[in-house]
Amino acid sequence: MNKAHLPFLPGFSFIDPTKCKFSLPQTLTYDKGYRIPCMVQKPTPKLAFEFLEAENILKNEKFGDLTYGRRAQVPKKVWIPAFVAYDKKVLRFFAYFKQIVPFSSDDTYRIRRVNIYYYLEDDTMRIVEPSINNSGLLQGVLLRRQRFPKNSLGEFWNWRDLNVAMNFTIYGNTYRIYDCDKWTKEFLTSEGIEVNPSETAPVDPYLERQKFAASRKLYTTPSPVDSLWKFLHFDRQILRFYCIWDDRDNMYGDIHYCILNYYLADDSIEILEVHEINNGRDPNPVLVKRHRIPKDRSAVSDDFPLINLDLTEAELDKFYSHKDLGIGKTLLIYNRKLFLYDCDSFTQEFYRKYYGVEDFTPIDVRPKPPKVFVPELPPHTDGLGTWEDSLQSYYNITLRPKIYTDLAKFLLNHPKYLRYTAIMEPKYPHDKDRKFIIYYYLSDDTVMIFEPPITNSGFIGGTFLSRQKLLKSGGIYEEPVYYSLKDFFLGAVIEAAGQKFIIEDADQYVLNYMELHPNLFTESSIASMRAKFKGDGLELDQNLGPKEETILDPTSGNPVSFTKT
Repeated sequence: MNKAHLPFLPGFSFIDPTKCKFSLPQTLTYDKGYRIPCMVQKPTPKLAFEFLEAENILKNEKFGDLTYGRRAQVPKKVWIPAFVAYDKKVLRFFAYFKQIVPFSSDDTYRIRRVNIYYYLEDDTMRIVEPSINNSGLLQGVLLRRQRFPKNSLGEFWNWRDLNVAMNFTIYGNTYRIYDCDKWTKEFLTSEGIEVNPSETAPVDPYLERQKFAASRKLYTTPSPVDSLWKFLHFDRQILRFYCIWDDRDNMYGDIHYCILNYYLADDSIEILEVHEINNGRDPNPVLVKRHRIPKDRSAVSDDFPLINLDLTEAELDKFYSHKDLGIGKTLLIYNRKLFLYDCDSFTQEFYRKYYGVEDFTPIDVRPKPPKVFVPELPPHTDGLGTWEDSLQSYYNITLRPKIYTDLAKFLLNHPKYLRYTAIMEPKYPHDKDRKFIIYYYLSDDTVMIFEPPITNSGFIGGTFLSRQKLLKSGGIYEEPVYYSLKDFFLGAVIEAAGQKFIIEDADQYVLNYMELHPNLFTESSIASMRAKFKGDGLELDQNLGPKEETILDPTSGNPVSFTKT
């Protein structure tokens, strides 16, 4: 039973394991030179081991060949278009043209060789000049791919018009075709065109002169320095110096910190600039790239063309070496003065080994801070505020009193004061009998001097010095020093209002306060005061006088002790 008669149900499909070819019939053909799909499908021949159906055999046109033999068939000529037949087929001709060189004392003309390409698929042409090294010309495509006009009648150049040993004129320029490649000769010959013998292109005088100059042998004396030995012994060994370039003399100049690396293998030097964060400069660290740096770049002969050529080692003979480097030396590198102030440990070991240098103390090159102009302080005006108030006119335009108030001290000691009896150091005879009372207010350390009135003394009496902080003589205006509790004791000299007062007595409250607060006075002042009162025959009652109590500080809330009278 044929497998074609079996039902094609799920699970009943049959695959022939002997089938190994799965070829497909041709579906494209040429019609009038164009590729089109086949409109009529020819019967597909069955593969091996497959049965031929009877209806297909009866319908086969070649069934009669089995009886009468195979008929001779004339092959049909298939027409193929030109863009298919001549695709990627190009004729190449070699040509040259002569170009006049004006205003030249060496050459009067140039010979420029070109390649002429003719594309057979669309009859277009292209002219290309091959590039030659050191020709001095802009070479490449001279004429782009296009159809070149032959005359003014609208005709174009065709491949039948081209041949060897002929002139080819296009756009007013005449090219002489002197040869072609092998495939071009075979194609023209197959088309019945006799190719002319090849010619020889003339020589370009400029290129010949270049070849002659390149062929000359230049003999140089070998250097006494063995560069290979230096490379093998000093490769990767670098002397590192830290230098500074001070460019502040120029407009917008600044101080540049740099690193100078000297390569011992080839005596080359590179200079790297050390950048800081947000210094406003480009992040490129290379200030001078690695090469041999001449000592004097201007030491060149006057006839050397500096405009056209660069200086090389052939023109300069003096270069910087490791002998010219060292801490404290200044190098002039391309009009930049670099001062060497320090080096690394390897550099120190190198100079210690080969030159015997022992002193490698770095030089401090940090810029000194600029001098700040400090204006003079205005003098204090007596009677108009304190010294601190006058000093505020120096710091602020609007005058503001500067008040230093210790609130805790004010609350604990107000309105307490200490009284001392003093006499004036007499400058005149009539001042020897004058008596004064000095009040020292504990709340703000102010002082008041009062003169008791005496009948027929010649002085009115009353307030000699109003209440104020008493400045010591010799004090600095910026930091004034005032009299304090330690300065008031028996025999002390107090200077106020241009006069000197000598303390000779005090009341009992002063002694009681000094004994309750011994940390505020010296031992000698307490002892002298105690001796004064005992010498007067007074017995001190310890229950009388000031007493210690404790209250809460209104500012901090902490307990504070104070004296209650």
